[in-house]
Amino acid sequence: MTLFTIGLIYAVVSANWNLLFGFAGVWSLAQLAMFAIGAYSSALLSKAGVNPWIAMLVGVILSAIAALILSMVALRLKATYFALVTLGFQEIVRGLVVVIYPGIIFDIPHLEIWGFSFNMLGGVGYYYAFLFLFLFTLFLHKKITSSYIGYATIALRESEMRAISIGINPVKVRTMLFLMSVILTSLLGSIYAHYTNSVSQSILGLDLFLTYLTILALGGIGTFYGPVLASFIWVFLDFFLRLCIEQLRLVIMGIIVIVSLIYSKRGLTEIYERIANKLFGRLFHNI
Repeated sequence: MTLFTIGLIYAVVSANWNLLFGFAGVWSLAQLAMFAIGAYSSALLSKAGVNPWIAMLVGVILSAIAALILSMVALRLKATYFALVTLGFQEIVRGLVVVIYPGIIFDIPHLEIWGFSFNMLGGVGYYYAFLFLFLFTLFLHKKITSSYIGYATIALRESEMRAISIGINPVKVRTMLFLMSVILTSLLGSIYAHYTNSVSQSILGLDLFLTYLTILALGGIGTFYGPVLASFIWVFLDFFLRLCIEQLRLVIMGIIVIVSLIYSKRGLTEIYERIANKLFGRLFHNI
């Protein structure tokens, strides 16, 4: 259950990052910063005596405000410049974390509802909380990608000038996607802080950043279910690597990213389609 819980956490972050990075073509590098804002806000406020549910709401609001400011300032820029701005924002958040609370926050209160602690029965409450957020994320993404916002996003990604000429506002469309992605990621970070009972600067580390890039590359950037499936595959693969060859774990992660991007740009989705086409092609040929 612990491994599946971690898989759900990875899947929600990867899916929301993929919505921006792969579907919308918005090169945001601040997803972990939004995750950290939610986690640290909820952790610090809960430790100060604020109700954890209210603390989580505050974390989401702070992340949404940061996303709106970034959108107004940077979404008018070209993709590469927006990536640099969001990367700079992530470093600002990292610096604020070091100044405000440089150590590890321990003993964060667990979430409770109607007297039931989410930590009871081996943390089953957190498992279902992450599962609900995961399913809600997929449902919301599916609705958005098949709506006007989704079609407008595809038009902007394929030809921004032509999309603007037919009345699509690129800043408005991308801001809506960016805001939704940030809110879900921040909410996940808030729940994560209570689940792990501690928060540290490691959530902004290069190791975790590379992990999510590996998942996106392995699953297929821009595909719908690819990063989700890759999240669960990577959790179990990473668990195996930590047990057997911890020293080479980062090296293997890097190799997976390079090989996936060179030979299979759509990752597991492309591999599945190739296998399915061969199998069904042979089946229909024999019939």
